[in-house]
Amino acid sequence: MNVVGKIGDKLKLTTSYNTEATFDYENQMKLEYTGYEDEIIKKIEAGNVSLPLNGSLITGSQTLFGIKTQLQFGRLTITSVWSQQKGKKS
Repeated sequence: MNVVGKIGDKLKLTTSYNTEATFDYENQMKLEYTGYEDEIIKKIEAGNVSLPLNGSLITGSQTLFGIKTQLQFGRLTITSVWSQQKGKKS
């Protein structure tokens, strides 16, 4: 089952659920709030989030479950993630 629901123009719910999935992290769920261009809160994501990093020294993770926020104060942009890692790379 894949469901994408929108509430207004700021709130979006994305769900991907498979009853025959081998691993629990394959079932994805995300609630996403996207603010307007002139708002301080640019984006809030809850559920399955990712933290892409451009550097090669520290790699980002794609299997995180938690909350990710993106805020902007003038030219200062802050991205924060509170999460639990659901997968492991080997």
